[in-house]
Amino acid sequence: NASSKMLMPVVMGHIHSAAGVSWRANPLKRIFSVDVGCGIDVDAWQFAYGRHYKKRPILSAAVILDGVPYHEVMRCSRGEPYHKENFK
Repeated sequence: NASSKMLMPVVMGHIHSAAGVSWRANPLKRIFSVDVGCGIDVDAWQFAYGRHYKKRPILSAAVILDGVPYHEVMRCSRGEPYHKENFK
C-alpha cells in the first residue's frame, strides 16, 4: 500500500476494481489510504475488454474533511437507485 511506503495519508484515484479506506497505525501515528473507484460506463465499447473479468468496476467518490477520509460508493447494482434500468 502506498501509505505504508510514504508514511503519510495517500489518496489514489481511478482504480477500476478496488475502492475504500484502509488504516494503518503505529505507536506514533495513524494514517489512512483511500482508493477511489472509477466513473466508467461498462457498456461503452471502450471497456469491452473487461466484460469477461470477474472483478467489476466500482463507481465511487471520496473526500477528505478535516483530515478524515469519507468514501461513498455509487449504488448502481441491480435493484439499487442508480442502476441503469431506472433511467430508460
